[in-house]
Amino acid sequence: MKKKLSLKKKLILKLLKLLSFKKEKMAHYAYKNTNLYKKLYNVVIGNENKTNIKKINFTDLPLLKKQFVFQSKPFDMLSEKLNNKVFKYAETTGSTGSPTPSFFTRKEFKGSLILSKLTTFNNLLKDMPLINKNAVCGLACGFTIANSSFHQILDEHGFLTINIDARTTISPPHRVARLLSRFMPSVIVASEIDFLSWMKVLKEEYSYSYDYVVKNLQALISTAELCSQERSKQIEKEFNISHIDNYSCVEGFFSLPCLCGEKHILPIYHTEILDDRLDKSSEFGDGRFAFTNLLRKSTPFVRYLLDDYVTIYPSKCEYGFKKSIMPHGRYELTVNINGKKYGVRHFEAILFKNYLFGEYQIRVLDNEIQILAEDYIEKKIDYDQIINDYEKKFGLKTSLKVVDYGKIRNYREIRQTKPLFRLIDKRLLSTQEVPMYV
Repeated sequence: MKKKLSLKKKLILKLLKLLSFKKEKMAHYAYKNTNLYKKLYNVVIGNENKTNIKKINFTDLPLLKKQFVFQSKPFDMLSEKLNNKVFKYAETTGSTGSPTPSFFTRKEFKGSLILSKLTTFNNLLKDMPLINKNAVCGLACGFTIANSSFHQILDEHGFLTINIDARTTISPPHRVARLLSRFMPSVIVASEIDFLSWMKVLKEEYSYSYDYVVKNLQALISTAELCSQERSKQIEKEFNISHIDNYSCVEGFFSLPCLCGEKHILPIYHTEILDDRLDKSSEFGDGRFAFTNLLRKSTPFVRYLLDDYVTIYPSKCEYGFKKSIMPHGRYELTVNINGKKYGVRHFEAILFKNYLFGEYQIRVLDNEIQILAEDYIEKKIDYDQIINDYEKKFGLKTSLKVVDYGKIRNYREIRQTKPLFRLIDKRLLSTQEVPMYV
């Protein structure tokens, strides 16, 4: 029997559609009200009627690339109409060396609450505070907006939220582990890599309370780190929790995690799949990802090249959502093997099919794939099965070495970098572009 969205969720979806611009109108709005789009579009449009962007074929408009944004001033992206209404500023982490600015009005910032109510996980979070209202929010408190926006969602659900930041000097793993042993939260918001480190330190230093913490914990809400469905399932299995993995960022909260296991694209976004050369645009398929936010007016994002390598496909969700997205990793870190493109997710999915590992590194050589992985739960590993799965998938001889947890990345220390560079192409034909900051 097909499950249905509640009437409230349906009404929210309809309201979002009514409030959204058409993609051509959003492009016109961005051009009229921001310096950045005036500079970007004038280069292409030349002496044509520059005030009527709506009459130009949308896919003929230039893509907004991070490098162009980086070369501009932050206020170039701010709408002149909403200059006096914005109250919050944020940037992306800038792992490619080009952080993207973003301004928020109070109405836009609170909009994340409305979007969060659309997820089918909403009822799960709604009931948790009735039993245990303690929650820990461990996302970065710096330039990004993630910590404050997810904290806002937890507040709305009635949690007592403890802000701890990511693994920084103010909240190193040993301090967070101590806090977990004392507060025993029902929800933790964090990247997967930080969550695993906290739980490992907790088990080692506060073993007397570890089982109680795990028993009280009901959900991990994550973002800011690519996580395959296979890895997510292993985390759920190990800690007996629900893992709500969000594919979102400062530029836009464009997808919705669902109980069906997919990530659905929200109707307030026009999304595009682009080919390697950025020449062809399509609605579905594999390729480089660009989106247009049809609702956000303080910082318009029109044909913004997020440049993740993704698959967008029609959804068969039992709740009625129509379109889903599966991220595979950063486009600049993809590898080509036997004429086919792969992202880090393709490699991670095989590794985590039956086991929960910690950090890992995968090196692609001319005639071999070398895998180095940390053993997280000390479970007997079927090396032959993993190796066979890799060789069948990629057609290259594969080796697997498993080391103790913490050998690749010290889980007891603060985290200096994001876990982006896990797939390393060492071949001469490599197309990878290593980010400036990882």
